[in-house]
Amino acid sequence: MATFVLVHGGWSGGWVWRAVSKELRCHGHDVYTPTLTGYGERSHLLSPAVSLATFLDDVLNVIRFEDLLDVILVAHSLNGPLAQGLASFQPSVFAQLVLLDAFFVRPGDRTVDAFEPAFASTIQAWVDAAGQGWFVPQLQPDQDSIDATEGRGRHTAMPWNPYLEPVAVRAKLTTVLPCTFILCTEKPASPTDTAILASAQRAREDSWTLIELRSGHVPMWTAPTELARLLADLTS
Repeated sequence: MATFVLVHGGWSGGWVWRAVSKELRCHGHDVYTPTLTGYGERSHLLSPAVSLATFLDDVLNVIRFEDLLDVILVAHSLNGPLAQGLASFQPSVFAQLVLLDAFFVRPGDRTVDAFEPAFASTIQAWVDAAGQGWFVPQLQPDQDSIDATEGRGRHTAMPWNPYLEPVAVRAKLTTVLPCTFILCTEKPASPTDTAILASAQRAREDSWTLIELRSGHVPMWTAPTELARLLADLTS
């Protein structure tokens, strides 16, 4: 059986993986779902001091204190570059790296560099106007959207500074561990989707395995069983 560490995306928290975790555990896998500092149930720790190093410690300390080895690291959306940095910094503890409909960066890039430039400017303007220059305000999804029905008010504000820091990523991570990019294919056209498609292409160019999943951007809600099965298949 395998050990999974599942890292959430923006405005989210470890809670977002509940259905997928349940499926994986039913098949005998160990699953850990850390919540990054400033997010979710740790939103009371949101501060300008939260950095990329904070996020790295959030995940690495779970691995350290739980004595985990041969970890399959999975990261969603905004925190794909964080996972790239984790695997680059300490590849020996990871068996595989999986980016789930996530942003992908080259060595020395910031996470925000993977955005469409106009979208990055829009987010920065929002941070400057309503987030005191250092946090992204709480997501307020449309009332009838899946974000509203599944999130049920649990989306929180999130730190912004970590995404403005260069990520120390090893060139060609595929030379040290298997790397997979899961691209969700049932999404409306948006600046986020355009950037993620570009990220998938960069991953393919770096010899990552590309797998398509028929799902919206948050398959933990739209296709949890299919996602869990896909992740479990990576262990065989």
